[in-house]
Amino acid sequence: MAISLSGNELERAGINPELDPLTGALTRQTFFLRLIDQTILANSTGQAFSVCLIDADHLRNINHLHGQRAGDEALSQVTRRIRLAFADALPDTPEVVLARYDGNGFVLLIPNCDLEQACGAAETCRRSISAFEMSKGVRITVSVGVSDYRLWESAEETLKRAEQALHLAKQFGRDRVEMTARPKSSAPAAEVIPLQRTA
Repeated sequence: MAISLSGNELERAGINPELDPLTGALTRQTFFLRLIDQTILANSTGQAFSVCLIDADHLRNINHLHGQRAGDEALSQVTRRIRLAFADALPDTPEVVLARYDGNGFVLLIPNCDLEQACGAAETCRRSISAFEMSKGVRITVSVGVSDYRLWESAEETLKRAEQALHLAKQFGRDRVEMTARPKSSAPAAEVIPLQRTA
């Protein structure tokens, strides 16, 4: 029979229910609440923010060839490298929110950051992870999808576009960063009225 503990019971046991126990990143559920709060803030202030989905490439191969412990180490190292890379690439940005999104994936919420800035930071992160050698000579790469929030859309829509960009990164060979497409403007060109000189 499975035993379910409440949040208070977990905290008394020294376990933070908001954190993933392996990586120390936030849980997906906690992240989503933070993301909703950020969309409300963006809609009231116009403050830009971006979302990155980062997926560890071929993690199953590491588990298969080197064991589960090596796979766990890889995830822990990826978490650490993500934190360091984004802190270095965006030193003036408020705290980046990092969460474990699924088995081998992470998601970041980057406040006060537009799409181009987020892509630059993601590229720094990708390079840092691919250059790092873990024990037993194990190396890992990541694929990254980046989207920026568009006013009045839902948090789900922002995440969906990041997921689409991540799928592109995987389709194009992995170990790369892809960003969501910019919407094409359908507004007609404005008529330019020349200024008239006054005496």
